[in-house]
Amino acid sequence: MFPLDADVNKHESVLATDKAPKEKFCVTWKQPYVVGAGLQNLGNTCYMNATLQCLTYTAPLANYMLSQEHSQTCCPLNTCMICILQAHMIRALQHSGKVIQPLRALVTGFHKYKQEDAHEFLMFVLGAMLNSCLPGHKDLDPQDENTSLVCQLFGGYWRSQIKCLRCHGISDTFDPYLDISLDIKAAQSVQEALKCLVKPENLDGEEAYDCATCLSRVPATKTLTLKTVPKVLILVLKRFCDFTGVKIGRVVQYPECIDMQPYMSHQNTEPLVYVLYAVLVHAGLSCHSGHYLCYIKAGNGHWYEMDDAKVTPCGITSVLNRQAYVLFYVQKSELNGHSIGFSHYADVNKHESVLATDKAPKEKFCVTWKQPYVVGAGLQNLGNTCYMNATLQCLTYTAPLANYMLSQEHSQTCCPLNTCMICILQAHMIRALQHSGKVIQPLRALVTGFHKYKQEDAHEFLMFVLGAMLNSCLPGHKDLDPQDENTSLVCQLFGGYWRSQIKCLRCHGISDTFDPYLDISLDIKAAQSVQEALKCLVKPENLDGEEAYDCATCLSRVPATKTLTLKTVPKVLILVLKRFCDFTGVKIGRVVQYPECIDMQPYMSHQNTEPLVYVLYAVLVHAGLSCHSGHYLCYIKAGNGHWYEMDDAKVTPCGITSVLNRQAYVLFYVQKSELNGHSIGFSHSQGVPSWEDADVNKHESVLATDKAPKEKFCVTWKQPYVVGAGLQNLGNTCYMNATLQCLTYTAPLANYMLSQEHSQTCCPLNTCMICILQAHMIRALQHSGKVIQPLRALVTGFHKYKQEDAHEFLMFVLGAMLNSCLPGHKDLDPQAENTSLVCQLFGGYWRSQIKCLRCHGISDTFDPYLDISLDIKAAQSVQEALKCLVKPENLDGEEAYDCATCLSRVPATKTLTLKTVPKVLILVLKRFCDFTGVKIGRVVQYPECIDMQPYMSHQNTEPLVYVLYAVLVHAGLSCHSGHYLCYIKAGNGHWYEMDDAKVTPCGITSVLNRQAYVLFYVQKSELNGHSIGFSHCEEQSLLEVADQDMGAQQRELHRPSNMQVGESCGHKEDSATKEITLDQWKILQQQNRPKSEFNIRKIEGTLPSNGIMIHPSKYRVGMRKNHTEKEIYLPAQCSKDTGHLPCVVTELSCGKMCCVDD
Repeated sequence: MFPLDADVNKHESVLATDKAPKEKFCVTWKQPYVVGAGLQNLGNTCYMNATLQCLTYTAPLANYMLSQEHSQTCCPLNTCMICILQAHMIRALQHSGKVIQPLRALVTGFHKYKQEDAHEFLMFVLGAMLNSCLPGHKDLDPQDENTSLVCQLFGGYWRSQIKCLRCHGISDTFDPYLDISLDIKAAQSVQEALKCLVKPENLDGEEAYDCATCLSRVPATKTLTLKTVPKVLILVLKRFCDFTGVKIGRVVQYPECIDMQPYMSHQNTEPLVYVLYAVLVHAGLSCHSGHYLCYIKAGNGHWYEMDDAKVTPCGITSVLNRQAYVLFYVQKSELNGHSIGFSHYADVNKHESVLATDKAPKEKFCVTWKQPYVVGAGLQNLGNTCYMNATLQCLTYTAPLANYMLSQEHSQTCCPLNTCMICILQAHMIRALQHSGKVIQPLRALVTGFHKYKQEDAHEFLMFVLGAMLNSCLPGHKDLDPQDENTSLVCQLFGGYWRSQIKCLRCHGISDTFDPYLDISLDIKAAQSVQEALKCLVKPENLDGEEAYDCATCLSRVPATKTLTLKTVPKVLILVLKRFCDFTGVKIGRVVQYPECIDMQPYMSHQNTEPLVYVLYAVLVHAGLSCHSGHYLCYIKAGNGHWYEMDDAKVTPCGITSVLNRQAYVLFYVQKSELNGHSIGFSHSQGVPSWEDADVNKHESVLATDKAPKEKFCVTWKQPYVVGAGLQNLGNTCYMNATLQCLTYTAPLANYMLSQEHSQTCCPLNTCMICILQAHMIRALQHSGKVIQPLRALVTGFHKYKQEDAHEFLMFVLGAMLNSCLPGHKDLDPQAENTSLVCQLFGGYWRSQIKCLRCHGISDTFDPYLDISLDIKAAQSVQEALKCLVKPENLDGEEAYDCATCLSRVPATKTLTLKTVPKVLILVLKRFCDFTGVKIGRVVQYPECIDMQPYMSHQNTEPLVYVLYAVLVHAGLSCHSGHYLCYIKAGNGHWYEMDDAKVTPCGITSVLNRQAYVLFYVQKSELNGHSIGFSHCEEQSLLEVADQDMGAQQRELHRPSNMQVGESCGHKEDSATKEITLDQWKILQQQNRPKSEFNIRKIEGTLPSNGIMIHPSKYRVGMRKNHTEKEIYLPAQCSKDTGHLPCVVTELSCGKMCCVDD
């Protein structure tokens, strides 16, 4: 079966782990070590001792640590977790019968001198190892996590498959894991819990699936299975309630050997057996108390109970009857031949399925153009859709596909025109070919369910289209069985079969396996040409040692050879050059040679004297540094035999010479044996025009935001709302509450929601996120002092009854608002994203500029954003992280720039800056490791006011100031646990801490010293002059005094006596600020002020020319409601000493007076 909607790049990344030198990790003990040392309890460290013992007796990890290979090349021995763990394991294994003290460096940053969770500590250690200086092999790329020590031993991939029950389309998602958590509430055994985990789930009602083919929410089934499994399998029994920590104390049965084959994505007759070697046990009533110990199987094959310093032999029977918390298994198939005896047989059914392709009427598809079509239309860029445009152009000029689409045979019998990808693609291709010289807009239905409003991968989109076509109502022929994929349009044109042949070197028996493909991925790391990469692909591989073949005839593991060849080839051959690192997305930028005609005969299973020639007709090119950015274009050969460069709307003639010297990503060939004799040789030499690298359509889309009526959104509060309601925690929903509070106090959004303009014209109130959020915000702001329950519709489709990530939920809400029925204005085009509510408030554009250092040419690319993610690994402040983000990057060596003017790879600089900024700026501090979720816990400084001008594309003398109004905080050790809360600035200008239902006033000083995760700023230039006073130095000083002196001790007044009466009052910037107590001030008032002259209502009339008045800001932080503001004038003393000038004293919230003297 072909992968349908699967993410092929992800699927390939899953298999990337196989490329690491697996022989490095022997899963059996190289030496029969007896049990090692016990571990001393340092004070509530039983959780650490039990976890370390389980890791110590993990055979493949122990073998590697005992070899000391890592420490020989690693420098920072004191900070590298692999080095620290290596030192511990060697000591433990070499001190049998003794008690040693664990290294304190193992828990640095984790242990808080109280009982911790053993599973969390295990994830902490694995995460720290993953981040260590070398990932397990000194000859591997340190950036490639899939080749790290941790991922090779403990890492696997989930496959989440959703099947639409209406169109039967399938969508696959692959996610990594280091352990498997099992729900044991209703399960009596581990096997039963695993069955529940992979049991198909029905998606219906509110949980209905948004099908990209049906273009509606329809019933579906969701199935979670294991795509790949690791050498070491960690099963975690979820014994503790997430909220209360109460424990499920009953014994859950677990076997000594477990077969994981029933839970795999691809079922096989051969069992996939794992053997138990360690059990971590918790004894107690909750996660907050109790005791941890473990049972391990040593290198001599005997079981031992490890209870801190106590080491006791035991039997397997007692091991299997414990309250297990974490189970450790090692793959039995990885063990030596004496420990496994499963026989392998050839898959005959697969072999028969290969021949099924011959049954389809292949003559239906003519591979030459039936009409000599000239080049068709260019395609408009809809905003980061260059990947789609380039892919569609390559498919449009696939002659056999174009002939079939132009015949319109499929649409004549297909009913659901709007949901069938073949019908949609047919409509597009006919329009494109019949509108030569024009620019058309691609049908949005082509990317429904795929496009996420950002740069996507062209190869992934190609597989998405072919998969959707494979699922369409008719597979290409109205007289064929729709369920038979091998006879479908896609499989007949693009499908072939691999033959994987294993030959035993002892009995010379042969085992064949046949697997389908739609494209061929080529590893180009060491290859200079496509032919060289193909040779490496079909080169025989020796299977020996741990990789030895388990021969069904010899009944043992024996040396063998494995050879991959092509059993059958398609009419249209797609070759994918693997330019991007699976994990990081970094690109291999050098040019790989590819021919105009290629002979595929040397790579076939059955060699023939006749060549099997394919002719190039399309080249898809990526220009950029990684898969996350850059630009896609393509070169195609039209029906008239001429080559053209297709760069979105721009169509330019070119010659074959320029086509063959590009950074090709995907190559499209058509079989020459299918062509007529006269139709090969279309390589006409033509003049090559200059390459314009700038994406004009993208640049225009950046400016589209200016067309919306921006005055609609006032960024100051139209009404001075006090703080609203607290939010009830519905069970692990602190992430939602904190996010909703930050959005609720986003002034321009709140003003718009309170106007209820949107709901007056929106019909589907129950499905529109803007309507739902509007209802929530109005309730929250109008119920000050109360606690309300958030609407459950806010998290429908997101909340899984566990702790989620607040930033992910924020993006979920903004994305749902973006997809709502009206984009923010009833008079705007709903398809114009740039004029939507979300984009006008939160959206901006990046500018990525590459400058050639040889010809000084400049290429600009523009990408949209809703938030800015900041790397804080090496940054101490937000400003420092922003500087690193916009710091120019040198492109040289392998990363050299392919300059279109110089026509060669040359040194260049790449600079990322902000082209446009939004009204509301969201800064995300990247605190969590992508793979393990381990958190960077230190405080990163962030200001109350930030100037974004230094990070803009066009520098200006005027500052571009943003003012902080909300801070979302995460408290905890990882993204999988902890607690979310936030700090917001209400409409009255005061700050409050919002912790679920609890609402507490606070000061700006405490706000600026938190472990911020997401920062919310509003553009100061948009504010009214009277509503923000941060530009006045006097107010800043008063704010600091008001915040610092709250509840401080009173001090005495000291006043100077050497001042002259004639001195000017104009030098008030040099004035000294003195403090007096309220009682002292009253005494001065009574002694020195004529009561008849003072009138608080007419302060101007009694203020002399030499007096100075200080007005406290009405936005003072920390001010309580009962602290009223008073402006009091203290006139000159009526004494003989005329050296004292009159002053104005302002009563602060603490009850002190501030006296200003000249």
